Formats: sequence, C-alpha cells, structure tokens
Amino acid sequence: LFRSYNTSCGACFIGNLRISTENRNNCFHQKVLKWPNISFLKMKVLLVQPTDKTSNYSPKRPVLWAAYVSATLKKEGHDVKFFDCRLKEFNDVEFKELLKSYNPDFVCFSIVALTHDCTFRYMKYVRELLDAKIIAGGPEVTTFPEDFLKLKLINFIFIGAADISFPKFLRLNGKNEELQGIGGFGYKENDKIHINKKAEVYNIDDVPFPDWDIFTLSSYKKNVSRIEFPIQSARGCPHNCIFCSVPSIVPSYRMRSANNVVDELELIHKKYGTKKFQFQDDNFGMSKQRTLEICDEIIKSGLKIKWSVAQGFTAQSGSYEVFKKMKEAGCTTVGIGVESTDPEVLKFVRKPASLQQLKDAFINAKKAGITTKGFFIVGLPGSTYEKEMKNIDFFKEVKIDIPRFGNVMTYPKTELMDWVKKNAKSLIDFDEARNVTSENVASSVDTDMLIKPVFETDDFSSEDRMKAFNKCNEEAEKWALNNLFGKFVGPVAYKFSRVKFIRDIGEKVLDLMGGI
Repeated sequence: LFRSYNTSCGACFIGNLRISTENRNNCFHQKVLKWPNISFLKMKVLLVQPTDKTSNYSPKRPVLWAAYVSATLKKEGHDVKFFDCRLKEFNDVEFKELLKSYNPDFVCFSIVALTHDCTFRYMKYVRELLDAKIIAGGPEVTTFPEDFLKLKLINFIFIGAADISFPKFLRLNGKNEELQGIGGFGYKENDKIHINKKAEVYNIDDVPFPDWDIFTLSSYKKNVSRIEFPIQSARGCPHNCIFCSVPSIVPSYRMRSANNVVDELELIHKKYGTKKFQFQDDNFGMSKQRTLEICDEIIKSGLKIKWSVAQGFTAQSGSYEVFKKMKEAGCTTVGIGVESTDPEVLKFVRKPASLQQLKDAFINAKKAGITTKGFFIVGLPGSTYEKEMKNIDFFKEVKIDIPRFGNVMTYPKTELMDWVKKNAKSLIDFDEARNVTSENVASSVDTDMLIKPVFETDDFSSEDRMKAFNKCNEEAEKWALNNLFGKFVGPVAYKFSRVKFIRDIGEKVLDLMGGI
C-alpha cells in the first residue's frame, strides 16, 4: 500500500478525477468515507470470524463466507488475512498483535446473535490501535441493518452477500451515485443512514471459488487432507416455511451448474488432498435433474471422494433413483428436515413436503445405503406433547440413523415471530434479547434460549414443552448409540454418556470417527 498524504484521493485519481489541494477535503472519500488521501495499488483487509457463547471446542472446518469474500477481493489485487476467534490458539493478545503487524485498512466482522460479546470486544481493539474502517455483515446485520449502522464502532455494513459488493466498494471513483449503486451497502452521511437494496448474483457460476489459503488449515485438522471442506452448490431456498429466516436473508434461490460444482471439488482435492466434503446448501437437491448431473460429473471425473449433505435436502426429490446415484458418487450421509410428523402442523408452517414424502425419502436413502439424519422442531404452532411423542415413533418406524431435536426458535422478521406475538405467551423479551442499541451492551441472548422454550400456548405449556424436548432427545440419543454400537453396547454407552467428562471424550471420539 503506497500512502501519499499530500496528493489527491487515490480512488478519485484512479477514476481520472484529479482534485486540487484546496478542494481535497470536499472529495467524496474524505467527506463521506473518511478515507485518508491515498494513491493505492491494493487495500489490506482483515476478515474476522467471532466466537459465540456456546463455543466449547475448536471448529472442525474453516468458514465459507470469509473464503468467498477473500476470493473476490484477491481477484482484484487486494491483500487479505483472516482471524478465527473460535480457534483456541487464537486469542485477544494475538489479535492485537496481528492488528499492529498487519495494519489493515478495513476490518470486517460476520455477526450472528450469540457473537455480539466477542464482536464488540474485538471492534474496540481495532478502535484503540488503528485508524482502520470497521465493516459489519452477516445474518444479524442483514436482519437489523439500521441498528448496527447506528453504532459508533461501525463505519459501514453489508447486508446479504458481500462477496460481489465489497470489491465494487473498493473500486469507487468518488461519485456519490456509484456508492448508492452498491448492492447491500450501508453507510452514514451527516448522521443520515443509507442502506442500499441487497445485491443479487444471478449467475453464481461467475463467483470465484472460495479461497482456502487465507486459513491456517492445520488449526482445524493437523492433517489438512482430513478436513471436510464446506461446499455451497446453491444459495437461498425457494420455500417459505414460517419459522425460517433464510428467505429474509437470501432473497432468491440460485443454483450453480453441475460442471462448476465438480470443478471446485476437483480443485480442492488436488490442492489439499482431501477426500471429504460437506454440502452446506439451505436446500440441496431442489432440482432432481441437477442433483443427478452433479453425481454423474463426479463419477465421470474419477474423483474418489466422500461427501455429505449437512442439512436441507428437500424430501420431494428423495427418490431411490436419486439416492442410489448419490451413493454411487460418494454420498455417505444426508440430512433431511422433518420438523413435525403431524400433518396439520406441517401444513400450518408451510413445510413443502408431505408426511408420506418424508417417509419415502428416509426409506429410499436407507435402501440406497446412505446414513440418514432427521431434524425435528419441538413446539411448533399447533403441536402438543402427544404430537411430539409421535415423532419418536416416526424415527423408529423409518429407521432414521441420527434423529436430532431442537426447541422452536423465533427468528426476527419471520411469520412465526408475528404469530407468537399474537397467539402465544412469550417467555422472553424478544426485543431485549436482541439488543444492539449500544456497543457497550452485549447481546442479552442467553444460551438457555437454545435448549428452553421461548414461548408457550394454552394447549402446550412451557413445562410440557421442556418435558417433550428432554424425552425426544433422550430417546434419540439412545437410538443413535444403539445404531452405532449395537443393541448390547449402545445402552451401556448411553448410560456412561450421562457423565459429563465421559460424554466430552465420547464426542471427540465420535468426531474423529466422522461424527453422529
């Protein structure tokens, strides 16, 4: 980075707008962006992944958002580094040292509800040590853009995907209308907040492959080839379930081509030697044809890999033909959202799959030799204790290998949140729980919210909701351990898993085995 504080604004200079010394302070970048007078070839950008309140072990893999943002920035010649607060060897002291040694121009944070504490603490370190600009993004910022942009710590925000908009922001030539044209960009001018409409990348084949070189990969697995690299073959979800926040964060559903997806798999396999991948789409398999094409391309490429679908496989596409082809292409595990086995509840929450389609999907996947995960939500509108108990019968009937249960969460700007406010008794103050009005007030979101009911109804009390949650999880763990260790060792494993330190050791062992 070439600094020249006695010349015109570097960005305007690149835009052929040489500014006289007397007008320099009125330059757009000086007045609005508050950039120093610079002539630059590249910017230095530090991407930060904050840790959340629930983190008690090291992460298994690097994060996609930073890999995508880095790829698009590096493509235009910018310098990028990454700091993962989730890693135990990376602490506050090391972060401060990195700020001093790297001296970035921009420090960027991706924020979710449980990361406020870490995020604000690290932002203050930036303010204390540097004159860098702080950018915030992520699901929480996309949901509450005005609240975050009001904070003094934050200079700019991006809502939605920033991997295309961020490089465009750094290409500014000083014209106000260009700033207004950056999708998803938020800024302050004379205490007035401006937030642009979210950016859309319609042909996501054009997006560069994620940049994994910015990560210290050996921190996730000592043997880098054992990392289960995350893959995103599509963005968003076309469905509109009332409990899901994805539609409000990712405005449309777009798929990559099969060739593009498999090209990325080949590149990572050749570069890092890995043979394991995890698809992290919100809705994998939405297009039966594209799913088959991806599998055919993997087979044709000769790649000897194993891959899983972490979540969101759409049950409507779960034919035996599809699962058989997925198994042939290396798929080992598929996760399917069940939510509830009550037809009326499924209809009310607008789950796109019927109960029969859900049954068929699990049966077909098992028949094809794929391990199945089933995700259930306890306490959806219309549910009762008796209905939740039927979920236990369901996962045993269709022989789901790994059933998982969670209490219903009420995300902001979802129809479920509106329904709860009108038809249920809230057990927390939703507004207070997501307070971002001051960087001195960390998020009051309690980790208990992840395991305790956040609302109750006349026909399903909080006590019965917690009772149902505990019963479902108890039966699910017993079932999964029996599947893993057999009907004789499984019950013993469950009994010992009630002891915390044994459970912690067991979870680490299961992680090494591929996890459940």
